Amino acid sequence: RDRDVTGVQTCALPISFASLAFVILVGVIGIMTASIVFWAVFTTLHVGSCLFLTIQIYYLGRWKLGTLNL
Repeated sequence: RDRDVTGVQTCALPISFASLAFVILVGVIGIMTASIVFWAVFTTLHVGSCLFLTIQIYYLGRWKLGTLNL
């Protein structure tokens, strides 16, 4: 993993951009298909992943769920 000058772990930029590109691609596919089921699943997964990432950023990796170090 990447670290900055102070030794703090930083985010890998290419992975961030690839994730954003994937979300945009899935959104465009949803516009082309125009299915209510697709949008319900997409919205649920998107809100859930945003919530998970918000918790991860807030707790800076110290949040533990069972034996997993999230």
